[in-house]
This record gives sequence, structure tokens and C-alpha cells, in this order.
Amino acid sequence: MKNFIFRKDWHGFDDWIRSINRMRMYISAHKNGHTWIDHDEYTEANLWYVNYLEYMKGLTEEQKEFIRTKEKGHIPEWDFSRGKEITFMYERWLEVVANFKLNSLKEITNKEVGAAIKKARETRCINRAQLAGVLGIIVYIL
Repeated sequence: MKNFIFRKDWHGFDDWIRSINRMRMYISAHKNGHTWIDHDEYTEANLWYVNYLEYMKGLTEEQKEFIRTKEKGHIPEWDFSRGKEITFMYERWLEVVANFKLNSLKEITNKEVGAAIKKARETRCINRAQLAGVLGIIVYIL
């Protein structure tokens, strides 16, 4: 099952930045022998993280700091966020990351999508009825 899939738009760019710490967590957990992370999840996270390092090589120090700030969930400085710099970083992301071999939706089955939804739901400790409410689906309990 895939744990990292990103849309090829600005939202995907933001999702990717926010997922970098999760990639690191999967890698660290596997290396420390934690059983909640299996080898396939580790391998996927590691491939994505290597891709992240490749992406970062093409950035200036200021651009790297922008990414690191967003990784932490903080808001970067306004001046930087609205200029050519962010456009360059996004375009580089499209070249290096969005077209990465693991970012293909063709490889995902319905069963994998269902498993990913269930895992996300359980991680957030919500039941199926609560998820339906979040999605705007009306559930009638008999």
C-alpha cells in the first residue's frame, strides 16, 4: 500500500512538504526495529526521502529554509512566499518530485485506497460515521 501520493498542483506541493517529517519518522522507526512499520512502508518512505534530498540540492539556502519552515508547520515570511522564488520552487518540485516514479495513481487499487482511508481514519481516532460526517455523507443508523 502506498503511503505517499501527491497531486500535481499547489496543494500537492504543500502536502508533500508536510509529509517529509512522516517520511523521516517511518525511516527512523524501521531502523530502530519498531514493528508497526513494515519493510515496504520503510522502502517507500526512504525512496521519497532520497527524492526530497535530490529536490533540495537545486535550491538556494533561503529556499531550503522556506521548505524547512513549512516542514515544521510554520508560516514562512510573506515577502518570500509571494515572489518568483516560490514559483521556481514549485516548478522544480513538478520536475523532480511530482513526476517521481512512485507518484503514479495508476498503481493503486480500490482495495489499497480503502486500506489507506481506514488507516488514516484510525490514526485520527474517528469512526466510520464520523468520517461520513466530515465528507458530508448522511448516515442513517437503524
